Amino acid sequence: MGRHGSDAIVAVGVHGSVARGDDTPGSDLDLAVITAGPRVQVPSRVFRYRGVIVDLDATDAATYLEAARTIRSNWPVVADQYLNQRPIHDPGFFFDRIRRVHRQALDTADDGVFRRAAARDLIGALGWQAKAEACLDRNQLLGARVAVGEAAVGAALVVGLLARHSFRNVLHACEAVATQPELAPPEVARPFRSALAASGASLAVPAMRSALDALSAHCLEAGLLIDVATLQAFVE
Repeated sequence: MGRHGSDAIVAVGVHGSVARGDDTPGSDLDLAVITAGPRVQVPSRVFRYRGVIVDLDATDAATYLEAARTIRSNWPVVADQYLNQRPIHDPGFFFDRIRRVHRQALDTADDGVFRRAAARDLIGALGWQAKAEACLDRNQLLGARVAVGEAAVGAALVVGLLARHSFRNVLHACEAVATQPELAPPEVARPFRSALAASGASLAVPAMRSALDALSAHCLEAGLLIDVATLQAFVE
């Protein structure tokens, strides 16, 4: 503020569990700092304040607005921050504008926008699954479990995009796909749930393969077109 003037910070708000009102004593604090432009340097960082983990994300107003009006592959887990904000400092009602812009983007986006974003996530999930299988073949069990986790997140994003359903975070996304029958077909949800609950990589990897095979078939029925060349490049 001292270097850039009183208008350097457009808004400061809390999102996540605190903004939604479902926080617990162990919840972290997700803080959005919106600056007037790139010239205002506020570093994003994670720190502890009075025993609370604070995740501070700083961005300029134009960039934040552009993100709010665009449906990207991570939409299912970022939409919440555009729709649920608790302002701390917002003299120009910036977060109200963000909410309106994002709702308008949802209202005007056709199914093709969501399908294209889902296709990118599906390619990523299949790529991670290939890495998990390669790790398992080499008996790299920890690497296989990590890769299966990444594949699960990608699969959950695909499901969220096809259903136009947002989640609180990636953990909630995976839990919802595994437990909410209205989101994913049973042939996807059952092996997906088994992969998450598996006691070891030797069980998790083939279960996730079954889930992704079923999800791929479901995506083709939904009209997703997967760029095989892009998938091959990602896997390699």
